[in-house]
Amino acid sequence: VALGAEPAAQVLARRSAVLAKLRRFADARRDAEAALKLDPELGIAQFRMGVARFGLDDFAGARDAFQACSGKASSAVATAAAKWVRKCDAELAELEADGAPQRSAAVDAAVAAA
Repeated sequence: VALGAEPAAQVLARRSAVLAKLRRFADARRDAEAALKLDPELGIAQFRMGVARFGLDDFAGARDAFQACSGKASSAVATAAAKWVRKCDAELAELEADGAPQRSAAVDAAVAAA
């Protein structure tokens, strides 16, 4: 990690949390992605990615992000991530029961176009 990259990644991860609170999930996802580019081992950024993807109804992508943060984050964040994984699984099961697509590719395309 380059000098200064870690604090910048932390700031981006925190801003991602604020944006998610404001329900600006596409912006929150972009900040989480930027934080992870600066510091791929930053577990809280991976967690923020999961929250943003969940807010975008990308439950499969959110589950992947929460699972990825488990080994990188503090125990408190890992515990919260495990709860989010269960939420994602419940949403995915409901979508499957309704016959709806999981939307991961569609959400990725929409965010990239924004």
